[in-house]
Amino acid sequence: GWNGWEVTFEKSGAGAFTADLGPHQSWPGGRITTLAADADGAWTATDSSQTVTTFPAHATTSTFTVWPSKVWTYGMPSLQQSWAAGALDHITDPVSGRRIQFHYAPSDDCVAPASGFIAVPTGSLCSSTSWDGQKTAVSYVCVVATSPCPAASAQIGRITAYAGTGSTAQVTDLAWDRSARIVGLRQPLAAAAIAAGVVTPGGTALPASDVRAQTTVTYDSSGRVLTITTPAGLVSGNTQTTAQTTRAIQTYSYSTLAAVAPLPALGVFTVKQSPTPGNAIPVTVSAAELTTMDQRWSKGPLGTKVTATWNVQDEANEVFDEATGMRSKTVYNPLGEPVKAFGPSKLAMTETSGATETKTQYDTYDANPRADVVDMQPIKGLVLFSWDNVRTSGVPSHRSIGPLVGGSLPTSLGFTLASNPSGNGGTWSGRMTGRYIAKTAGTYSFRTLTGAHVWANGKACTQTVPCDVSLAAGASANLQVDMVSASTGTVALNIQVLAPGGSWVSVPTTDVRPGLGQVTRVDTPDQRTSGGAASSFYTMTRYDYAAGTGNPVAETSASGNTISFAWRPATGTSGQWGQMASATGPSGHTTTFSYYAPQQTATNCDSQAVDQGGQRSGTTLPGGSTTQQQYNTTGSLTEASASGAKACLTYRPDGSLASGSATGDGLTTYSVATNPAVGDNPLVSSRSTTIGVVTTTATSEISITGLLFRTTDSNGTLTTNAYDPSSRALTSVTETTAQSQTRTFTLGYDVYGQHTTTTLTGTGIGSALVLETINYLKGEVSKVTYANATTSETTRDNNGNLNKVTYAGFEGAKSVSELDTFSRANAILTRTLTDANGATVNFAGTYDLDHRLTKSTVTGTIPVTTKSTTLDLSGIAGASGNRQSETTVDSSDVSTTSTFTYDSADKLTSSTKPGLTSTISYDGQGRTTAIGDSTLSYDAAGNLATANGARGSLSFAANGDTVFTPTGGSAITLRLSGDMLLDSGNNLVGQVIDLENGVTVALNASGTPVAWRYDDLQGSPTWSTTGSTSSPAPSSTTVYDPWGTRISTTTPATPTTPLELALSMRGWKGTNALPIGDDFVVMGAREYSPAAGRFLQRDPVVNGSWNPYEFAGSDPWNSSDPSGNLSKGKWAGLGASIGIAILAIIIAIIFPPASILEAVVAGAVVGAVSAFAASTIEQTID
Repeated sequence: GWNGWEVTFEKSGAGAFTADLGPHQSWPGGRITTLAADADGAWTATDSSQTVTTFPAHATTSTFTVWPSKVWTYGMPSLQQSWAAGALDHITDPVSGRRIQFHYAPSDDCVAPASGFIAVPTGSLCSSTSWDGQKTAVSYVCVVATSPCPAASAQIGRITAYAGTGSTAQVTDLAWDRSARIVGLRQPLAAAAIAAGVVTPGGTALPASDVRAQTTVTYDSSGRVLTITTPAGLVSGNTQTTAQTTRAIQTYSYSTLAAVAPLPALGVFTVKQSPTPGNAIPVTVSAAELTTMDQRWSKGPLGTKVTATWNVQDEANEVFDEATGMRSKTVYNPLGEPVKAFGPSKLAMTETSGATETKTQYDTYDANPRADVVDMQPIKGLVLFSWDNVRTSGVPSHRSIGPLVGGSLPTSLGFTLASNPSGNGGTWSGRMTGRYIAKTAGTYSFRTLTGAHVWANGKACTQTVPCDVSLAAGASANLQVDMVSASTGTVALNIQVLAPGGSWVSVPTTDVRPGLGQVTRVDTPDQRTSGGAASSFYTMTRYDYAAGTGNPVAETSASGNTISFAWRPATGTSGQWGQMASATGPSGHTTTFSYYAPQQTATNCDSQAVDQGGQRSGTTLPGGSTTQQQYNTTGSLTEASASGAKACLTYRPDGSLASGSATGDGLTTYSVATNPAVGDNPLVSSRSTTIGVVTTTATSEISITGLLFRTTDSNGTLTTNAYDPSSRALTSVTETTAQSQTRTFTLGYDVYGQHTTTTLTGTGIGSALVLETINYLKGEVSKVTYANATTSETTRDNNGNLNKVTYAGFEGAKSVSELDTFSRANAILTRTLTDANGATVNFAGTYDLDHRLTKSTVTGTIPVTTKSTTLDLSGIAGASGNRQSETTVDSSDVSTTSTFTYDSADKLTSSTKPGLTSTISYDGQGRTTAIGDSTLSYDAAGNLATANGARGSLSFAANGDTVFTPTGGSAITLRLSGDMLLDSGNNLVGQVIDLENGVTVALNASGTPVAWRYDDLQGSPTWSTTGSTSSPAPSSTTVYDPWGTRISTTTPATPTTPLELALSMRGWKGTNALPIGDDFVVMGAREYSPAAGRFLQRDPVVNGSWNPYEFAGSDPWNSSDPSGNLSKGKWAGLGASIGIAILAIIIAIIFPPASILEAVVAGAVVGAVSAFAASTIEQTID
């Protein structure tokens, strides 16, 4: 059973068994299971999720134990378990036919025990082999000094992943006490470092027994954990700091609190941490009910409580955070599903208070989709499966919700099915599952008047012995009905219920539900504009009810815009596993997917023909562009190609990515490669990037706990990090250029471990420069004071939105600020920027029913070029966020309407908007090469190579330099090394440092602050000043419209130095602005045009947005996309709830893959354990 829970079944009819539940027993976790015997004597146990466990046939003349022979799910591509002699023998992927094989002692696949280990006990797991041949070996130790070791005293002492691969094997060691409790653990990275002999404190190699490389556990007299001591952060070499050799200790204590109404008796769990940088001893405390272990309150290091309260009457759980004063509340229906959520908010948890509210419906549908008002009704009926045999075995031939008799749902469960619902002739069997919903509280009885087998909450119900179930009003009983047809193919059913105070009647189908538990509607009441009445922003999701697969087939918003999905059949045969076949966006543009047939092979980049395992073979985007994908034997992507371009990926034996390259289209080639163990040191790795013929290399060093210790970039700059051993908080960062110039940041903390100061020292700096001093209130930053004596303070509204920032302390006691107002659902409604003289610019926004910002109105006394912008997002093209037209009103009240046209791939093809009237062109991968008065070019991986515009040209060199040549001016080279700016000889010429609360300071070569930038709440640089110890008030306010167009009347200065260039490239919403004009910013992997309000390259995530060029779901105030790969924010656009979750992220060369290559190839460089196994690990440890 589950967690030792077991139940006895008794035979109650031919092939049917009844669960013998005690008077107070119920199925654990709702996992109601039915047991049936096949004609050949085998048993099948089927739970409510339709997972089937098969047991082999056995004589029933005596008591016996049988073990599962297979675990599987009807028609679904779930891993299938196969058992032999009571042990899991193998797991099979039904799509590809690949398997993971498990080996038990005695076996030739068991490894010989190394010194200190014992032979694998007979019958115990000793290894597993995956389908690509990779082996995981298990070794054992004896926890008592007895030979031979008693079976009960043998424990797993070592797990070696990728055994036999040498350089990539990973070893995890465990230590036990005599009571078989874990007392020690050594992770693979520490084991690899010990094996390689690269950690040598004081000149002596760290031995395997050194506890500084282990996690150790102690216990109190009651067997409870008393302390956990973590490994020290040791690094390569002889020199180790005190912090690097110190282990952190957590101490646990246990107590009880007597019951004090309304709280029952509570168990209290306290954790004390070893001292942190501020010499604090953080303490966390939590209290839970002794009987249920439900947590009732917790208290963090600051001493404030978070309290949870369960309201039985309202079926609601409420959480109150004492520090912030915020509450949240979740209301559940009788089925235990969350149906209403409020908060977090300081306001009352009611529908009229203004607190954020979300309402959720399950298993409902729009009963009248053509009406103006949505009429959501519950889905009625049960899930029906039918088989073309009389044993309900094998793959079902039909699934639906009903049953349907004559094409419609019968009024009750008293009906006759004339034939197999699949349409196939002959005899058949069927199963219906779902829920009966109680209208009133009381005891309900169920029975069957025909030969069908019926279970209610796992109890068998017959005509002579009905089953009784006690239900609260609105609660449900799980029903299962098994049936076998007559020789004519007919099935007659009459399932009856006796409700409290009633008489026996056939169960009305209005009282039964399929019990799918699928979210079908989510409502969020909210305003569309400031002062406006609340509208219902909702999404309705429709599922495949006809076939009963549970796949979503459509999602519709309150505007009527709809996305839809099509799926392949889910027969479980011939590769038909219900994979997604296509996805269609709200504009009717469709993306289609193709798949390899079972055992089909394909040739990848290394010219090897490999079984593709039934994975996705191709993706065809709207407009016809198709990507083909190939995989290796492990199922990892190795090649993606389209339109003459190709991306190739290679892997190491442990599955980590070794290299990636992009070629084609005659563009400059791009590749990335890593070395996970430079000089056979698993703590040192490198990454080499080659663009064309230029290769740059960066190295990283980590501690045995995976913390990034030291890096050397391609410019030779060495960065060294120091950490607190207890909290792992960063305490200092030292940057040293190739010319031995240094800058060190030292971070100070208070007694609660909160970061309070940032101090800079180093070359050119006289006395230590305190860049910022941070104050807190109840755990949140309340005020920051900077080196130039200016300050920042922020506030939050009742729903927790950051609604105000004030920068003060400028000369003359001047200040600047932003104040925002938010809707009930936390969308920005208005923004007010105030300059140092009290002048303001006021924005007011309007949203449509897809929560897209369609209008911005600007008022106030700060001069701007545009007073309003209105977007038309109607029609087919507008449904996916394409502007049909844009109407602007300038400062002279002149109205201009511009139009836009698009192709079937959502590419902008032309516009009448000033600045965009020139020819717009693209390359073969959908990347914009010309727009307005600017041109762009790329390398093969989609990285921007050059950009040319009215104000100058930019080139991005292969060595990482950025060269800007202003029109009519001289070239300026920007070489970034972390936050430092270097010249061509790698000498320090400046530094740009980001501080708390949106402030940036620029330092010259001698370390003197020469410029300060202050961001608005959108993250855009809005105010600037100069000075080191005091600063004049900002003389102007930089204003952007919601889509990023600069509407200030001031003209930005042309940069003349690298430091000025670095500052000028800090743009709207924290992006990198391209100084070639006003219309280009860089967001991670892609470029963005504020004038067009769209990205200039496709989205690298297939259907991450239903318009591959759309920015932030057309809601730029509340969402962002800093990586260029995925919009972030509450209002992420139609389909965000399911679209991304059900669509795979693929690496396709038709999208810019460089950032993805960097992420997956270089990710290991900063600490992924799997990439850092020493080449000597097996020889030294095994």
